[in-house]
Amino acid sequence: MRIYRATFIGHREIHTTRELDERLESDIEELIRHNEFVEFYIGRNGDFDILVASIIKRVQRRLGKEKSALTLVLPYEVKDIEYYKKYYDDIIIPI
Repeated sequence: MRIYRATFIGHREIHTTRELDERLESDIEELIRHNEFVEFYIGRNGDFDILVASIIKRVQRRLGKEKSALTLVLPYEVKDIEYYKKYYDDIIIPI
């Protein structure tokens, strides 16, 4: 299986989310539809990261999770890691 890997890096604060939301949703859906499997890697440090994660989850609910995975990348373990384990498909904490 060919795996396509994508990561999103953005800003802490986002002031105009409507256009960005629509564009990201379209791009994420296109990635999933046109690849065998897509691994999405994102952080959790600001508005952009949270927005992207929610859009990926929305697209996964609509298309199914068979062709994609949402992975959280953290610099260290956080106190509410159990919440993140339920939300994300996988978590990476580099050593």
